[in-house]
Amino acid sequence: ATAQCTACHTTGDFSTLPTLANIHANAPSTTSNCAQCHGAAAPSFAIPARGFSVVGLPSNHIPTSASCEACHVGAGSSVPTLPVPDGARFSGSAMSHAGITANCAACHGPGIGASTFAGITGIVAMPPTSPMGPSAHIPSSTTCESCHLGSLANVSGLIPASTTRTAPGTLFATPLPTSSQIHSGVTSGCAGCHEANYAWMGISSYPISPTVKTAGALYRGFQTRPNATGGTFAITDAAHPNTGDCSQCHSSTTAFSAIDKPANHIPTAASAECSACHTTSDYSVMPSITNIHANAPSTTNNCAQCHGSAAPSFAIPAANFSIVGLPSNHIPTTASCEVCHVGTGSSIAAVPVVDGARFSGSRMSHAGITNNCAACHLPSGSTATFAGITRIVGMPPTSPMGASAHIPSGTTCESCHLGTLANVSGLIPASATRTAPGTLFATPAPTGPQIHAGITSGCNACHEAGYVWMGMASYPISPTVLTAGAQYRGFQTRPRAAAGTYNVANASHPASGDCSQCHTGTTFFSSQGKPDGHIPTTIASCSTCHVVAGDYSVAGLTTSMATLHTGISSGCASCHTAGAGAGPFAGCTTQATCASPPPITYQPKTMPLAAGGSPTAPSSQTHVPVGSTPCESCHSRTVFTSFAGMNMKNNATAHNAVSTATCMSCHEGTPKYTWYGVSITTKGVGHEGRKAGQDCVPCHQRSFNKFVTLARVKPVLRSAITMSSPRMMPEFPGSTAEGGVEVSARFNHQGVLPGQCQSCHNGQLAKGLPVKHVMTRLSCDTCHRNTAWTPAQFNHQGTLAGQCQSCHNGSGAAGKPSGHFFTTRSCDSCHRTVAWVPVTYTHLAPGYQPQVDKPTCVSCHITNGEIIPRQLRGGPRPKPIPVTPGS
Repeated sequence: ATAQCTACHTTGDFSTLPTLANIHANAPSTTSNCAQCHGAAAPSFAIPARGFSVVGLPSNHIPTSASCEACHVGAGSSVPTLPVPDGARFSGSAMSHAGITANCAACHGPGIGASTFAGITGIVAMPPTSPMGPSAHIPSSTTCESCHLGSLANVSGLIPASTTRTAPGTLFATPLPTSSQIHSGVTSGCAGCHEANYAWMGISSYPISPTVKTAGALYRGFQTRPNATGGTFAITDAAHPNTGDCSQCHSSTTAFSAIDKPANHIPTAASAECSACHTTSDYSVMPSITNIHANAPSTTNNCAQCHGSAAPSFAIPAANFSIVGLPSNHIPTTASCEVCHVGTGSSIAAVPVVDGARFSGSRMSHAGITNNCAACHLPSGSTATFAGITRIVGMPPTSPMGASAHIPSGTTCESCHLGTLANVSGLIPASATRTAPGTLFATPAPTGPQIHAGITSGCNACHEAGYVWMGMASYPISPTVLTAGAQYRGFQTRPRAAAGTYNVANASHPASGDCSQCHTGTTFFSSQGKPDGHIPTTIASCSTCHVVAGDYSVAGLTTSMATLHTGISSGCASCHTAGAGAGPFAGCTTQATCASPPPITYQPKTMPLAAGGSPTAPSSQTHVPVGSTPCESCHSRTVFTSFAGMNMKNNATAHNAVSTATCMSCHEGTPKYTWYGVSITTKGVGHEGRKAGQDCVPCHQRSFNKFVTLARVKPVLRSAITMSSPRMMPEFPGSTAEGGVEVSARFNHQGVLPGQCQSCHNGQLAKGLPVKHVMTRLSCDTCHRNTAWTPAQFNHQGTLAGQCQSCHNGSGAAGKPSGHFFTTRSCDSCHRTVAWVPVTYTHLAPGYQPQVDKPTCVSCHITNGEIIPRQLRGGPRPKPIPVTPGS
């Protein structure tokens, strides 16, 4: 915000591109937020004519949400330090895994190569899972981090782009994934990894225990299917099955137990014993249906626990055992099985289910169904569409048009026919023979709003002359003849020369075009509708504006503009913009004097623009340029007789509308700009201090009711050793009027550089040194503050030792007063900068130091001077007392 153009554009030619160092030194931040320029917005900064572009994120950049500087700045990266200097590049940076705990596969997934990502010459990718062997990764549907997240501790910090580690042998093997991590989500398909003689990368880290067949043991480590000879990962067990998934008998992923219930065993009640169903010692003999259901977790409900989507998982092909599940063509329903399949007249009379029960022959219940009727009542209407259903009512076809065709509709069945469910309540036999047409879907008849839900146009698709549809006899037209001012209800088709069952006779009615071009509403057809080109309006009643009955010409309109704009509070430009295509609007009348076609009768007032002129060139015939700002942002929404009366003064909204323009584009004094209906405040006589071409904003704030003297920017700080905190530069009173324009009462010195006070305080632009001021060439801010000239205080910080007399000579600053000790030494030999007293004096020779009860200073310095004068012989001249070291 504080950067000047010249900070980057160091020459007078702004087409000469700045250096990278200057660009980055003046960025909004020189230490962070590189993505502000180098992110998605990078292409927008390109200047093709100058060959200038900003480096953006490559399409094959490593996926990351980290900031650019997390990887591209620092020791070992492409940019050692910030701000970025000339010659810097993004290439050669390092990668940081900080904060990454998920989606490792985005970079390290299968098939990732060294050249997959921009600037990466080596990257670890997941090894292939086939062919099976010591170099193959175990097949897994889990993410990398499910097992290897702990290994991130080995890759913390910045990783060079040239890292060449490859799998196997990477740090992904340390620490070892746990059994729970490896088997996360696995409940079956064990043989996919644990088949006889299988081996995988890193499996040697999981040795089996015990290594021999042991009764009741829990076999841990990586195990394969036992066989006759055994091996490194298999025990010897010739009796073990040679095929089948391990989960058929073993249920745990922590250990293989010697005896276990198959993982795909049917759910049973917690209290049920094996012998309750398996009545013999041979578990391969299937129990009876009666015993199975008697020991189910529930004997009265929740049939879907076994007969739902999980049914195939319980199959035992070797024993020819399977469970009946939901057929793929079952009626779509969320109801439980027992709602339809249990009860009098259904396939199962009562629960618990006994031997010989079947799902066939059940009934259908519509209880609770209020939507998605089309899922069952498909337009095909064919028989046996669903399992066990011999008859079902389907939606009739919509073409060809005729008495057997359903009205074309984009709505759902229940939008019109939901009330018919009262006629099909209870359980419906699967052999129900109702078919369309003539079904209960016709009772009650759908209402007009139901049929027309969401329809605002395209009426002629159903209401064309001669059209007819199924059930239209339930909507007789009324009246049946052409009647002035009538509202035609019932099912209507386009009027024509001869009357019909669904149309009135009206030879003058248009023979083509959509009904919605003239008629509004779906409750009835009125005898007079809006013409093409009517003014856009939300007013429902024509008589609101057309106050003379039967006269739709301009003469019959209301004279109240407020009435014509009823309900309009925005979008004024859609009508009141020249060339917008919204006007002029066509008039329409039913009077005999109305020409055909109707003449253009109304042109709304549009934004002023001089004929053939530029929309931005200053002119008394041209509106102030506002871009796309809506009219109503500045002009009243309730004054419909004139757009006049707009006041830019005190109007922030109006000025915001032209915020893309500089202040001087309107408020410059020469030439004097003029706009339609606007009196502009321009630079007054005596205005000083602005550079040629400089805009008003650097000095004046956008307060919209006055020009404020100076904008506030960062203050200049100075320190004084006598103060506990820094003090700010002075801020002097300004004038109360400048060029006839009200200004602020104070001048804000914020942003004025140190030592530059006299550029203004020279006695002409601002107050200079008063007559009795100490003569000095120092800048005002050396002693004065910005709140007031006094008290003044000089800051000696930075003054060189021994240079006091360069100022303290009685002219530039106070000198030695009368009676002062005569000496040629500098003031700071005895005095301090904070005050003249107390004084500390030290003899140059170490042997002459003041001592207690010894001669005083004037014992020797009898003339109040630094040099002791020669005395007469024989006089009582005391000798100095030497001071020995340490005394």
